[in-house]
Amino acid sequence: MNAFSESHGFARYHYVQHANAPRYPYGVCGPFPTEHEANEALAYICAAFPAVDLHVEQAGFSTENSLQMLSMDNAKACRRLELLKSKLIIDRYACSPKDSAGINSVTN
Repeated sequence: MNAFSESHGFARYHYVQHANAPRYPYGVCGPFPTEHEANEALAYICAAFPAVDLHVEQAGFSTENSLQMLSMDNAKACRRLELLKSKLIIDRYACSPKDSAGINSVTN
């Protein structure tokens, strides 16, 4: 994970935002230190909720105590994202009712 950085007196961050129902300061999921990390989160969230119009936005806080706050909030966002990733994997390989052993074979 990259660290948040300061630029011109602001700690910059990226987050996934709902296009029709914006939420602030972190949108649907965030904060992330880089646009790349936010785009990775966006991909997972879009896979779970394909009908929702989402995009990545950038914002900043004045730097007094904000780098520590962003890091703590990023850890929370990453934990929630890991739960979502786990759910996507479980849903993708969910056992069918015909599978008496309870395990589907993966042929990827």
